[in-house]
Amino acid sequence: RCVVVSDFEKMSATSAKPLKGILDSEAGGAVGILKELLKFEIAEFINPCMVTGSRLLIDSRIKGKFLEEAQKYLDATLNESVFTLECKDCQGMPFSEVSARSSRWTAKIYVDLTTRLFERGITKCLIGTRGILGEGWDCQALNTIVDLTTTTSPVSVKQLRGRGIRLMTDDPLDPMAEKKVANNWDVVSIAPSLEKGLNDYLRFVKKHEGYFGIADDGQIECGVGHVHPTFSDLTPVEVFADIDKYNHEMCQRAIRRLDAYALWRVGEDYENEERLCVELSKVEDRKFRPTILADNTSYQEHIVEIRKTISTIWVDHISLGVTFSIILVFTSLLFT
Repeated sequence: RCVVVSDFEKMSATSAKPLKGILDSEAGGAVGILKELLKFEIAEFINPCMVTGSRLLIDSRIKGKFLEEAQKYLDATLNESVFTLECKDCQGMPFSEVSARSSRWTAKIYVDLTTRLFERGITKCLIGTRGILGEGWDCQALNTIVDLTTTTSPVSVKQLRGRGIRLMTDDPLDPMAEKKVANNWDVVSIAPSLEKGLNDYLRFVKKHEGYFGIADDGQIECGVGHVHPTFSDLTPVEVFADIDKYNHEMCQRAIRRLDAYALWRVGEDYENEERLCVELSKVEDRKFRPTILADNTSYQEHIVEIRKTISTIWVDHISLGVTFSIILVFTSLLFT
């Protein structure tokens, strides 16, 4: 079960003149995401639905089943038939809008019922805004989050990703529910030729500055290195140069959930302590030997010599200080 989170229900990505002709007018908004997902074959399996503060849109292919189960849930939960659900097809679109003629039909009601149907697998993909699917929203069956938001606040980043780590051991759609691993996706746009074409990647880096995840070597670390081990060393332009390779590797990593579960070593003892470290990378062999090392057989021997020199510096300074003091005293006596 996947959640796709955006900043707004609708947003005009082309309000800025430099973006006109580059981005679709609804790029980044929840409605635009729903339209885009419904273009692909996988939509027939995930049947995406959208919940925001003002609308509930569902894949038209499941409207019969959705309305039937939603009505049952509302009747059982509220103990009275206060809602008669209506489903209106959106002209020319493959989705429909669900509503009810009642002042009690609020976002709280339809978000809750859609979440329950989402847990049961009637829809396997919810699209919504950070205000709806962020803090306070809970779904234990959720195991995939696609973050399309621009927020870099440490609190918001952790809250959003925290939605997917709750356990639901009796999940009927997941036989490995007791070994649940959540996939958190950041979708990053890189366009080096544009004036601010690297800003999205820089936001991605900032999001992970204080967020901990498991790295390929089993270490728990914050920073983009736990997303991919080479990201710590590369600039946005270098990542863009191999973007197809990284996209392929990310898709392969996403299906290795059991490997990730093993790396976390769930149930073993651990120390809940944050430690700072310095990681050295891209250390290349020297192509030449400095003159100072010409008489040494190795760098290690040179280091030993340097340490011996440093350890005797204080003796040299004391000797020099004593000598200089004696000269000053003798000189002062001569002029007295």
